[in-house]
Amino acid sequence: MVAAGAFLGLNYCRDKALSARAVSSWPRAKLMTKFKSLVKEGRDHNHFPPGTASKVFGMFQFLETGMFGRVRRGGLCAVRERQQESGKLFVVTPQLDRMFEFIFGLLAIQPRREIQALPGPRSRFFAASDAAADEPSNPQGGFLLMFYPRTRLAGVSDMDLAILEHLGEGEQKIANLTYYKSYTRSVHIPICSGAVQGSGSLTVLQL
Repeated sequence: MVAAGAFLGLNYCRDKALSARAVSSWPRAKLMTKFKSLVKEGRDHNHFPPGTASKVFGMFQFLETGMFGRVRRGGLCAVRERQQESGKLFVVTPQLDRMFEFIFGLLAIQPRREIQALPGPRSRFFAASDAAADEPSNPQGGFLLMFYPRTRLAGVSDMDLAILEHLGEGEQKIANLTYYKSYTRSVHIPICSGAVQGSGSLTVLQL
């Protein structure tokens, strides 16, 4: 197998696997160009029909396989909902426009996916978060951080119904609330310094 090439729409490079201790990948330029042209055409003509929305949604779901992290449905709600709409006018709404800006900003920084080939010198940790929003009760959520061989940390923060007002219309709230939990985790727990701190409405427990 060659050191660099393309497989299933992803460019990969293994020539620095030993020095960088990882193999990186990123979507092929042809796929990126096609994706950007569909979005640009829709914005230029202020017309984004369900068929185009389906293509963009499917292509971005595939593009994610070459990225570090995942956008999932939480960041693609506007285009996913456009696939189900019916009518004659399919204009580019402010929600769609914000989603396009978000996606292009993400593609610009190229967060390449890396697969670790050799043990790295840095300490690693595992993080998980989840949330629930069952009406009429307040949203709930928490996260878990697992270090090796250090103590595990779990965090729970208070949320009220007011936070749902910032998420826009629609029923898909869980992904956005989960993002909120990830943000809370990154702000209140300085992992690099190894400190455990609580602030505001956040409660951190050592397990």
